[in-house]
Amino acid sequence: MRVLGIETSNPILSAALLDGNEIIAERAEETGMKHSSHLVPMIDEILKKCDLSLNEIDGIAVSNGPGSFTGLRVGVTTAKALAIAVNKPLVAVSSLIVLAESVSCVDEKICTLIDAKRNRVYIALFVWERNKLKRLVKDSLMLIDDIHKIKELSGKVLFIGDGAGLYKDKIQDCAKVKVLFPEKLLNYPQAGFVAKLGLAALKKGKHSDPYKLTPTYLYPKTCSIKKRQKK
Repeated sequence: MRVLGIETSNPILSAALLDGNEIIAERAEETGMKHSSHLVPMIDEILKKCDLSLNEIDGIAVSNGPGSFTGLRVGVTTAKALAIAVNKPLVAVSSLIVLAESVSCVDEKICTLIDAKRNRVYIALFVWERNKLKRLVKDSLMLIDDIHKIKELSGKVLFIGDGAGLYKDKIQDCAKVKVLFPEKLLNYPQAGFVAKLGLAALKKGKHSDPYKLTPTYLYPKTCSIKKRQKK
């Protein structure tokens, strides 16, 4: 089964093509959040490299947030349009679980943190059980100073994501947690893992309605305020 993965929730735009369990093509580029003019050419390049057309893939997976508002709109809109155009199933996955998926079966809990600006983070908590990620805390938006209030955040915890790097000192102040960081900080979700999660969902018969799918912002009031201010 071939799955196209799209990740636009952060400054690093990426797309990947998965065939079975193997990533056969992947591209990543820092676009300065100008994803709209780079995403489709990137997808075309990947398909051309694999000598495939969009009709020859079996599904499309997209990271639908949380993350950059503009980036998410570009990714979700493009994924929906492509899925409708070639009548292929569409899977939406959380950018926070995509980050967690990038850490292979560790014993520690995994706390994924994406910078949400204004001293806030998008946060979720996972643990590996029987070679599968188990969610302990749903995707949330909170002040970095409040993360110690999460009762499940205890014991040994591996912190990853750009929010982990940005607020490293504050995270280390969590008294009830043995704070760990990977040797190489994993800052952003990647399309290859989006595709892998998409494949797992498709095998279970799970997919999203391309006509109804919307990005997950976790900042709905802010989005509305910004729109009104532009008028």
